[in-house]
Amino acid sequence: ENAKTAPLTTATFAVRLGDYKLIHYIGYPQADGVSELYDLRSDPEELRDLSRARPELVTALLQRLQSARKPPALP
Repeated sequence: ENAKTAPLTTATFAVRLGDYKLIHYIGYPQADGVSELYDLRSDPEELRDLSRARPELVTALLQRLQSARKPPALP
């Protein structure tokens, strides 16, 4: 099957807010719906996942990501 025309089954999305970066995985067998959060100022190598320590920020960034993924409303 041609990957250019097949529907996506997996995807990785990222969104930033200031020094924070959220990575969100969709469709991966071991990581479907998993989010990782990093503070790029103190952890530029993205080694310390802060998603459990900052759930409110994960929620806010996921909302931002979801709104960016929605197609624009038709006039």
